[in-house]
Amino acid sequence: MRFRRQIQGIGLNVTDKVMAQEVKEEAIQTLSYAMTYAKMGSWKVDFEGRGMVLSNEFNALLVIEEELTEKMPLKTFLDEFVVPEDQTSAKEGFEEIFLNRNNIGFETSFSFRVITRHGWMRYLFLKGKAMDVTGCFGIAQDITAQKESENALVNSEQKFRLLAENSEDIISVHAADGTVWYLSPSVTHVLGYEVDEVIGGAILDYVPPDTGSAKKMKAIYGWKRLLSQLWTGTR
Repeated sequence: MRFRRQIQGIGLNVTDKVMAQEVKEEAIQTLSYAMTYAKMGSWKVDFEGRGMVLSNEFNALLVIEEELTEKMPLKTFLDEFVVPEDQTSAKEGFEEIFLNRNNIGFETSFSFRVITRHGWMRYLFLKGKAMDVTGCFGIAQDITAQKESENALVNSEQKFRLLAENSEDIISVHAADGTVWYLSPSVTHVLGYEVDEVIGGAILDYVPPDTGSAKKMKAIYGWKRLLSQLWTGTR
């Protein structure tokens, strides 16, 4: 008598599980794209060994092209990438999290400059949070464009102030309604007014009271017309 071999098994409907995995992977890809677009990356540091794990997006910010298979010691990160003048402040930022390791949920933020593997200097803003007693997690964002704009504005203001404070001409800055925001020191020896007594007042208040009404109205109209052109960019 011959016996036929039989194979028995069970089948499970894993459609939901597969779909859930696909949704998860798509969400991760979307988040990665969003972080790359926003010039952001994430990082982790364990409290015990102070090993640092950088996300692919963070590696891209530093132009680290090889795949890092091991944790990077925090000291190595500071020494290799952080600008020497900023290493102390960056280290203090991380140390603040380490000191609050038992304060779960503690958050702090700080910024510093880094030099990428290609030799470019960038400004990074870091925000970190003590997740549990074992380590902290945070994000990093490249804020170079913002910092460069701020620095350009400061330099522009410094140049303007240097020019204004050493000019014999009266240089002023006004609001749209004629309120004086800034006045160069030359107003004192040209008109005899102290700067502080003019700031905050209306420029038209200094039109001589004995000026004829027609001339005064002409001055007011001309001043308002000039301000309107300056504020609308038509002049």
